[in-house]
Amino acid sequence: MLTTIRNAWKIPELRRKLLFTLVIILLYRIGNVIPVPGVNVQQMSLMFSQQLSNTIFGLFDMMSGSAFSQATIFALSIQPYINASIIIQLLTIAIPALERLSKEGGEEGKKMITKITRYTTVGLGILMGFAYYIMLSNYNSQYSNMLLTSTGFLTALVIILTFTAGSTLVMWLGDQISEHGIGNGISMILFANIIARIPSGIILPIFNNLKSNFGGFWYWALLLIVAMLAIIVFIVFVSQAERRIPVQYAKRVVGRKVYGGQNTHLPIKVNMSGVMPIIFAQSIASLPATICAFGGWTSNWAYKHVFTSTSVIYTIIYLLLIVGFSYFYATIQYNPVEVANNLKKNGGFIPGFRPGRPTADFIRKVINKITLFGAIYLGVIAVLPVLLGTIMSNTRFSFGGTSIIIVVSVALETVAAIEAQMLMRQSHNILNPANAALRNNRRLDMRLILLGAPGAGKGTQAEILSKRLGIPTISTGNILREAIRNRTETGLKAKAFMDQGNLVPDEVIIGIVRDRLAEPDCANGYILDGMPRTIPQAEALVNAGIEIDCVISIEIDDAVIEQRMTGRRVCGSCGSSYHVTANPPKIEGICNACGSELVTRPDDVPETVRSRLAVYHKETEALKGFYEKLGKLRLIEGNQPIEDATRDILAALGVSK
Repeated sequence: MLTTIRNAWKIPELRRKLLFTLVIILLYRIGNVIPVPGVNVQQMSLMFSQQLSNTIFGLFDMMSGSAFSQATIFALSIQPYINASIIIQLLTIAIPALERLSKEGGEEGKKMITKITRYTTVGLGILMGFAYYIMLSNYNSQYSNMLLTSTGFLTALVIILTFTAGSTLVMWLGDQISEHGIGNGISMILFANIIARIPSGIILPIFNNLKSNFGGFWYWALLLIVAMLAIIVFIVFVSQAERRIPVQYAKRVVGRKVYGGQNTHLPIKVNMSGVMPIIFAQSIASLPATICAFGGWTSNWAYKHVFTSTSVIYTIIYLLLIVGFSYFYATIQYNPVEVANNLKKNGGFIPGFRPGRPTADFIRKVINKITLFGAIYLGVIAVLPVLLGTIMSNTRFSFGGTSIIIVVSVALETVAAIEAQMLMRQSHNILNPANAALRNNRRLDMRLILLGAPGAGKGTQAEILSKRLGIPTISTGNILREAIRNRTETGLKAKAFMDQGNLVPDEVIIGIVRDRLAEPDCANGYILDGMPRTIPQAEALVNAGIEIDCVISIEIDDAVIEQRMTGRRVCGSCGSSYHVTANPPKIEGICNACGSELVTRPDDVPETVRSRLAVYHKETEALKGFYEKLGKLRLIEGNQPIEDATRDILAALGVSK
């Protein structure tokens, strides 16, 4: 991890991203100590430690980095956003309109889901801010009216709006990290909050307890350090662990060609639900203590011996809830029937099991077994701090099992994000013309995608690049027609959709593309022309294991394209192509080769051209942002002679002219 960060720091681009992330986190931490007007921070901290530390608000305080217990402007932290995300995620499953928007809406659908989540975050921020003020008002009288420095409608309005604005600003800061920094912004903020509590939440209590109650301080301190490192290693091991179910795609012989035959695997993570079961279980298990705290019943027997986190009954309920929520999240995130159907559609099968229901039943059994292990793992990690506190003379730690898993998981994700950025930069360096020596020492397979609006010249450049690089051009339309003509399984599926007047589903197209790329002529690379057309198709390519080295986007204005396409004329007899200005016939409207009349293709009618351009801008152009984030996009000026455009493309690929 440290080596990765050190190597990333040497790269100017990554260093800027790391510094940007650190600056945003610093700004957040500054806001985390600015108190809300109208609240006595000292009295609030005292009240929280006496009344609420054992309730659900203890979890909120952990996730906010102690801002919740100190009533700062970021007291709500990322909690409204997390709750909003969970609510929208569950509603997406329950409401068909949201499900269609998520699965079929493409990039625009995802943007709409994001917008709904953000508006929901603001609404939840208002509700949670109002609830926070009600809590302050209820406890204000118990602390001699010293909890609130002033009362009244204006004070309430200021406090509620400040909390809401703070939670919205935290959401915005997280988005900035995700877009311009390293890793997921919300996760990084949560990571910073938890890390900030380590000195007061775990180091200081352990230090004080060992010093006062145990002899041989350094011996026990060393033993605890080793134990904590062992726990972290165990968490890393389980977080990365997965059950790989072998999957085989059947071979099909069509004429003299062999399609398919790949061997791959279906990965199923041991802990696919992450830390969410612990968070939900802790929220529900601490609900009785929260009710008692609000009702002023903290002195009764049940609160002291049943509802507290150190009691045996609480621990048992806590563990059972973790197991239940683990299975619940596994059910939501992984649908064995859908996975089995997708395998069947793409010609895949699990050896020893028939496609369809037997495959689904087998996958379900595997999921149930590994989910049980994952649930036990989460339960052990969750109760370890409680057991440690009990052993150490009932010492209370504000750093629980939830915190440990979150810290480790975010650290792993961040390191993976940095390594991915470094890998993409390495690929860029290999493609850079200045690094010929690096290319000579490493074989460079050209797996390319050509992007551009209709009429930008993709087909022309694909033909030139195919000859220059010695790799085939894979046109989606051509291989689709070939698959239909050869009556392959996926071709027949595509034909059925086309006969009904429907678009061919992405999974069928991906299956045809995958079969084509498995042929020997694609071993050293290929050019994809016309695929992908949408973000879901690009994601499907990634999920199918189809790797892309570079994406060339030919940039040209719509006005130029319209002029190009509407000026094209084609001979109805021999197929010769002309242009009224760039390549006019000797006699207007007459083919030079055969003397037949030249016609305008339906695709070259101005209205059709404008419609195709509108579809491109709506659905396909978003791919540039998708591949730019992956560091694979190269922009080429298309409004220039063909030879010059080819030269620029080869230069972008690092190929000598």
